[in-house]
Amino acid sequence: MSVRVTRQWGSHRGTVDHCQVGVFMGYVLHHDHALLDVRLALPRDWAREAHRRAAGPVPLAVQSHTRYAQGLEMLDTWGEQGPHGWVPGDDEGGRRTRFRHAWRERGAR
Repeated sequence: MSVRVTRQWGSHRGTVDHCQVGVFMGYVLHHDHALLDVRLALPRDWAREAHRRAAGPVPLAVQSHTRYAQGLEMLDTWGEQGPHGWVPGDDEGGRRTRFRHAWRERGAR
């Protein structure tokens, strides 16, 4: 069984479909780049259903977090280690007013 596959919004396709969703944080300079963090989003139904966790397997310590919460956790973890002027995201992230405000409160544009 593929871990964390369920019907959900996949921004790369622009539709709701069976897919896995990842949240990524990279750092880009003029002459270099690095992937800092990557997390698979755990849908609520995977978090609640023991048979899905067991088939995955998904450890009990892994809980369901929204993609937005994961993005904010990553910025909190990595933000001070790499000075940045702005943070890009996909169209889904831009739709959430509270999410955009939370990034601004952290000094990110």
